[in-house]
Amino acid sequence: MLAAWEKIRMRPSEHCAGVFGLGVSGRAMAMHLKHAGYRVIGFEEGQSPYHSELEEAGIECAVGPVDNDHLNAVDVLFLSPGVDPRKTLFTSFFSQNKPICGELELFDAHETPTIAVTGTNGKSTTVALEAHLLHALGRKGFAGGNYGQPLIEWRDSGDDADVVVAELSSFQLETAYRFAAHVGVVLNVSPDHGDRYDSFEAYVDAKATLIRNLSDEGYAVLNADCPVVSKMAQASSASVLWFGQHRASIPGPGLLIEGTKLIPVNDFSGLDEMNVKSLNLQGTHNMQNAAAACLACAALFPNEKSLSQKLETAMNSFEGLEHRMEFVGEFSGVDFYNDSKATNDHAAAVAVEAMCKPTLLLVGGVSKGGGYEHLVDALASGVKQVLAFGEARFEFAEAFKDKIKLDLYETLAEAIEAACGNAGDGEAVLLAPACSSFDEFTDYAQRGTFFKERVLLLAGRRLESGENDDIKS
Repeated sequence: MLAAWEKIRMRPSEHCAGVFGLGVSGRAMAMHLKHAGYRVIGFEEGQSPYHSELEEAGIECAVGPVDNDHLNAVDVLFLSPGVDPRKTLFTSFFSQNKPICGELELFDAHETPTIAVTGTNGKSTTVALEAHLLHALGRKGFAGGNYGQPLIEWRDSGDDADVVVAELSSFQLETAYRFAAHVGVVLNVSPDHGDRYDSFEAYVDAKATLIRNLSDEGYAVLNADCPVVSKMAQASSASVLWFGQHRASIPGPGLLIEGTKLIPVNDFSGLDEMNVKSLNLQGTHNMQNAAAACLACAALFPNEKSLSQKLETAMNSFEGLEHRMEFVGEFSGVDFYNDSKATNDHAAAVAVEAMCKPTLLLVGGVSKGGGYEHLVDALASGVKQVLAFGEARFEFAEAFKDKIKLDLYETLAEAIEAACGNAGDGEAVLLAPACSSFDEFTDYAQRGTFFKERVLLLAGRRLESGENDDIKS
């Protein structure tokens, strides 16, 4: 497949390129391919907000059920991340040895030093923190990919950067054949996207593509606490920097996480000990994100003066990201946290374990089919009550049966109102759904915004009724 793609990319004017899925990423790929000289056909089984714009640019758009004649006219097909390459309509493509690629095949990481970050959880926070650290070091960083602007759209915009920080999903890495970052970061891997992959091993293999593609001169930054990630070191001849909570399990140079401290171990001289005091980087998961981001900087800038001091100062001014353990406010002595981005079992469990007060936990939405094993274990860390809502509420009722006080609600709004009524002074309410949002909302961000607005509305009502005399945020 790679050989066929190499031949096509050398003579764009002689070939037709297809783009399947005309969302943000699909639009960017279609525009790039058109400017590169290909004849381009865009395919969208639903509706695309970019239909008119693409056609005005000279890109043919096939919207609705796929016409095989159109598909057969294509020499190379580019898939948006949300499109499953296993779809049966792509069978003829594979049988003809026609290449199926993704956005990363169009992005040349060698033009600009690139830090690529993947993992089941924590990617967006780490990418945002990395960009923040680069700014503190006086570098201009572009942060994008699965987080923010598509990489190829940024490249085509003509904007420059000293370093590219790319968040990469397993979907993007499935079709990354030549993409090789300068630094590849894998934060963690736990079961997710069971609706996309036939097995956990297939999901892990997609993530491991990032490390397999590294050159001998590259760096892998890996989580020593995650056995699945640790094994990825065997897939590459790149240098490895490690982070973890247990000194004995860190097999090479890197950073030990000890409370709020990052401590160099195993003769790692790239950084000094640092103390992370930011309220937006609390919890073990965020300390892992911080360690990974600092190690990536150390790999790229080994000769930077006062590197550790600059990184420590920058970390302590980091403001965090919306919908990721976001502190909404406090009223009547109850803290409210929005972690709507916790869309799977492991992410929700991590959020629960980061809480330091008795917690009322809101979970629900559309199940991803991966179970709730980690979340069940995390309940013992201080969950007082679970309020399950949406389509998956009955799954939670079965998973948590006889383990915790649990109530079921049809909607998130009903669950929020109940949580506000049940929580008492010195307790917390946490939205960490462990599910996707598509039964009620368009995405996790809309769900998180609804949660925040609803909480503040209820706080206002209590103020007016005299039930609450103190709101802090």
